[in-house]
Parts: sequence; structure tokens; C-alpha cells
Amino acid sequence: MFEYVSNDKRLLSVYYKIDEMNETTNFTWAHHGYNHIMNVCNIALGIMKQLHYDEELIDAIMTAIFMHDLGCVEGKPNHNIKSYEIAKEYFEKEKINSKYIDDILLFKYHNNYRYLNNKIAPVLRLADKLDHTKERVTNAGKLVKGMKEYLYIETITIDINDKLIINFIISKGFDKIAFLNYYFTKKIIKSIRYFSKYLNKSYEILFNGKKQNL
Repeated sequence: MFEYVSNDKRLLSVYYKIDEMNETTNFTWAHHGYNHIMNVCNIALGIMKQLHYDEELIDAIMTAIFMHDLGCVEGKPNHNIKSYEIAKEYFEKEKINSKYIDDILLFKYHNNYRYLNNKIAPVLRLADKLDHTKERVTNAGKLVKGMKEYLYIETITIDINDKLIINFIISKGFDKIAFLNYYFTKKIIKSIRYFSKYLNKSYEILFNGKKQNL
């Protein structure tokens, strides 16, 4: 399923158009195009391998990730609902079937997974939020206090053992206070807490290997 949708030229053209919009307009401070989608897929895949998810569930989660930002082609507001509508129509037209279809389409709540209880939502939410390194910031975002601090984040590593450990690898010049006060950072931290609760594990957030009391 994921291989099919991720190679569909019609869907790819939507993400390429979103990439173009990121470069030519100021409609968002963070990229929502093809590179973002594939970054989230790679982050999610790393998480799922550590949790030993089976291939069918991995395929379903990767498919949900690929479809979840298509609606940004019509603008950022309510893009989750627009993405859902595009995906639902696509699945019906292409006669794509899976026992996870209903769970996949729940990505329409990816702005707020608070009330969802399935295996797709927690992984998508965490992976989506953790794709906030220097590559994610648009030209408009570089001018925004707080958002521009993501330019100093080189990468974010995830280790799942007896704890969930999230390590931000940060370069010099990073303003920790501005980063922590920024509204989206609070969403990232919340998604880490949500996922640790889902795993029934404690969590640690590190900056360059040093534990942070957040």
C-alpha cells in the first residue's frame, strides 16, 4: 500500500506543488512538502523497528504519514481535514483495501490525537513533531523568533529501551530560552510525553547528550 501511494505521480505532484509554495510564498514557517513527508516516514520507520512492529502495521503507518499533509496544497488552515478528504476519495477510487484503512484515515485528527487509541496515531504524531531540524525551516520561518532556533538543530535521535530517550543534537548559537518559549516546542514536548505514556515508559529529553529538566 505504501509503495503504491508513494509512487503515485498524482500524489507526488501535490507535494511538489507544496514545496514550490514554500519557496514562493510565506504561507507557512515549516516545510510540508515531499522532503518533510519522507523525513517523517524515516523517523517513524526507526521507531517502529525498535518496537518490532509487523510489516502490515508498518505499511499502514507509512501510508498514513504519506497522506497526512496533502491538504496543504490548499493552504495550511484545516489542512488535516482536506488531507483526509483527498485520501478517502483516493482510497475509494483506487479500490485500496486494508484492515487498517479506518485507522489510517484518523490522521485527520493529527493536529490533536488526544482522544485516539490506536497504534497509528502515536507514531505518526511523534515522528511528525520530531521532524523539526534545520531542514524544516522555510525562509519565512527564519525570521520568526523561536522558529529560527530550529536552524541550530542538526538532528534528533530516538532510542527506546527501558526509557524513551530523545536527544537533540544542537550546534553553537542555539538560544535555549527562545526555543523552549516557542509555541511549537511545547507541542514537541507534549508529543514525547504522549508517546512515553503510550509505551508505558518514562522519558528523557537530552540536548547534546545532557539531560534537560523539561
